[in-house]
Amino acid sequence: MFFVERALGMRGVAPERLTTPPSSGGAAKLSFYFDYSSPWAYVGFMRLGSLVESVAPVQVNIEYVSILLGALFKETGTPSVPLTTMSTQKQTYYQQDMEDWCDFAGVDLNFPDVFPIRSVLPLRATLASQCDPAIIQTLYLAAWRDNKNIGDSDVCHRVLQEAGFDADRLLCDASSEPVKKQLFANTSRAVSDGVCGTPSYQVNNRNMVIWGQDKQSTVEDLLCGWSDISTAAKL
Repeated sequence: MFFVERALGMRGVAPERLTTPPSSGGAAKLSFYFDYSSPWAYVGFMRLGSLVESVAPVQVNIEYVSILLGALFKETGTPSVPLTTMSTQKQTYYQQDMEDWCDFAGVDLNFPDVFPIRSVLPLRATLASQCDPAIIQTLYLAAWRDNKNIGDSDVCHRVLQEAGFDADRLLCDASSEPVKKQLFANTSRAVSDGVCGTPSYQVNNRNMVIWGQDKQSTVEDLLCGWSDISTAAKL
């Protein structure tokens, strides 16, 4: 509904919130499931800063959980590239919805020439960095803003090196067995927790997953202490 209001000129509107941050502050854990192959996960990642700001003085500890979306889709019976199975009408709506959200969030998105993105290498490099958010941002921007094929090892190396990271070490460590096993374990965890796409969110390890960056206002409510589980379980 707020997109209709924005189209009518009310540019300051935002998704409705049910709670406000507690004055006492406190701390909360946010698990963020992501894969570089998803444009929505890119938008969700780029919005994390505004999410954290919106719940202050609550201190948010973000756990970045990198997963293989293709493997998740295989486990859940989802087409490997859902976009290609949509009707022309639905693809048009999908594109407009993405443009609306990017406009709202102030996110630059250019659909890459190489899609779907082969994300195994950049995901492993991310794990090798202990999921450094600066590296996550670098790779997301390269893929979804700058149209760079981060699934190519030479391109991935160059992107990381030019951003000031030790690309040789990261890509070397990315091929290690512990990193490979961690990516597999993360994906298995996502399946077990009920993740069906990215981005997905969990707050304080609760047995509830919120799917989609368009549900960020719900995630913010949960971080602020909202606990209407009977309602939230339906989201």
